[in-house]
Amino acid sequence: MYSNTNLNFMKKIDKNYSGCFLLVWMFLLTSCINSDEFDPNRIAEVSWNPAYSVPVLFGSLSIQDILNDRDSAALSVYPDGLYYLDYEDKLESRDITSLIDVPSFDLNRTYTKTSPVTVAANDVEVLYERTEELTLNMSPEEFTEMLVTAGDLLYNASTNIQAEIKMTFSSPAILLNEDSLVLTLNFEGNNVIQFENGIKDLAGYRFDFSTLSPAYNKLPINVKFEVLGGNSGVLIPITHYVDFNLSFENIDYNFIGGYFGQQSVPIPSDEIDVSRLGQTLDGADISFESFNLRFEIENDYGIPVRVTLNQFEARKDAGASLAINTNPSSPFMVAAADLTGAGITTIDVTNGSAIFNFTPDKLFYDASVLINPGTRTENFITDTSKLDLNLITEIPMWGSASDIVLEDTVEFSLGDVEEVDVQKALLKVKIVNQFPIDANVQMFFTDENFNVTDSLFVGNQKNLIRSAEIDANGELIAGGEGLYDELIELDKTRFANLLDTKNVIIVAHLQTKRDPNDGTPPHVKFKESYKLDIDMGIQTEFDLTLNLN
Repeated sequence: MYSNTNLNFMKKIDKNYSGCFLLVWMFLLTSCINSDEFDPNRIAEVSWNPAYSVPVLFGSLSIQDILNDRDSAALSVYPDGLYYLDYEDKLESRDITSLIDVPSFDLNRTYTKTSPVTVAANDVEVLYERTEELTLNMSPEEFTEMLVTAGDLLYNASTNIQAEIKMTFSSPAILLNEDSLVLTLNFEGNNVIQFENGIKDLAGYRFDFSTLSPAYNKLPINVKFEVLGGNSGVLIPITHYVDFNLSFENIDYNFIGGYFGQQSVPIPSDEIDVSRLGQTLDGADISFESFNLRFEIENDYGIPVRVTLNQFEARKDAGASLAINTNPSSPFMVAAADLTGAGITTIDVTNGSAIFNFTPDKLFYDASVLINPGTRTENFITDTSKLDLNLITEIPMWGSASDIVLEDTVEFSLGDVEEVDVQKALLKVKIVNQFPIDANVQMFFTDENFNVTDSLFVGNQKNLIRSAEIDANGELIAGGEGLYDELIELDKTRFANLLDTKNVIIVAHLQTKRDPNDGTPPHVKFKESYKLDIDMGIQTEFDLTLNLN
C-alpha cells in the first residue's frame, strides 16, 4: 500500500476495553479527524498572491475525536474536570429460584353419614357444607402469597347417591381479579356410581396463604354438597358416600412472598474471562496514578444473602496467580431488594493497580451463599430475580506513557490548478497544544494509490510538538501551552507534489513530558477543557489560481 518506502506503518489500533485508555495519549494529529473541521473543500475559488496566505487545514482535536462509540459512551468527567473512563460489565448471573420450588399439593376427602337422609320432592338438601384446610407440605419455606403464571387444578369426584347433585368448591383465598375461585360439578343421577373430573387453568390467580393460622402455607377450601329432591323425593341410605380429590400441579409463579428460611445456595466455582484487562500496546510503556476496580453484587431477590468467597484470585493461563484483596473482606452481606429496586453491595478491590499490571487472563472464584443469614425478615422472589456479579472499572486520565506509535490517514486535496508558475511556497504550520504530551510527528503525502510522494518534514527539520507545561500535581500551568509555529519551505517540485496529494498519512511517536533532571515521566492529567488547535496554510511567491469546484 505504501510502495517505494521503507516505512513500517502500524495497523490501526483496536480501541478495546483496556486499550481505550491508551488512546487518550494518542490524540495528537490522530484518528477520526472531523471532516467538517479539516476540510480543504471549504475554500472557495481563490487567487493567491505574495501577500495572501490560504488556509488548507484547520480545526481542533479533543479526546472524543479518538474514541470509538463504546469508549465515548464510557467517558465521564470528575467535578474538577479530569476525564475518566467508567466501564460496567455484567459478568455472572445466578438464578436461585430453583431453591424456592412450589411442589404439587392436594386435598382428598371422603364423606359419609351415619343415618339415612330424606329429601322431599322439589326440595334441596345441603348434605355437607364444610371448610377444609389445604396445606402445602413443605419446609422451611413459609409462603404467604403467590401470583401464578401457569398451573392446573385437577379435580375428580364420585358418589353412589343416585340423585341430582350439585357439588361446589370455592376459596376466598384463591382470587382472579379479586373474584374467588369457584368450581361447580353437576351429577345427573343416572348411574349407580356417578363420576366427574377435569382440569381448571390457574394462570393469573393469586393465592393468599395468610388467612388461616398459622398464617402461611394454608388455604381454606369451602365444600358444599347439595341433593335435589326431584319430582318424587330422594331417600339417601347410610351406605352412601361422597369422595373427591383436588390436586394443584405444575405451578409456575412470577411472585412469591413469605419467609424462605436459612438455606445454602449451591454456587459452583467459576472463572471470569478478563484477558483484555491490562492489555497494552506492543512496545508501549504505560503507568497509571490509579486504577479503580470494584465489584457489585446486585440482589434482585427480596431475600438478604451472605456471600462467602472461599477463594478469589487473578490467574494467568500460564499458571501464575495473584490474590484479590477486597474491602470489605469476605463474607459480604448483601441486602434484600425491595419493590422499588435491587439491593446492592459494593466491594472495592484494594490492589486494583497490581491486578491490572498483572494482566490476568481469568478471575477465579469459589463462593458459597446463605439466604436469610440474620434475623427473620419477610422475603419475596420473582420469576426474573437474579443474583448478579458486576465488574466496574474506573480509569482516571492521570498517568504517563511512552514508546507509543500512532498512524492515521486523512483525505487531502487542493483542487484543480488552472494556472501555476510557482518557484517556491511556504507552508505555515501552527499547533497550540494544551495536552501534557510530547509528539514527534511526520506527515507523508501520497497519491490515490497510497504511494508516498513526499513528507512534511525533511532532513533535520524540527518535528517535535512540545508538551504543555504542568505543575507538580499534573495540572496545566496557565499560559504554558506547547506551541509549534513554523514556516516550512516547499520548492517547485515539493509544491507540485502537494498539488497531486490525495491522502496525508500522519505518524506520531508519543510520550508524556519527561522530568528534565532524571528523565522520568511525571504523571499528568487530561481534562475536559484541553484541546489541540491545528492551523495550516500556504503562501506563494507567485500568482496562481485554484478552482475547487
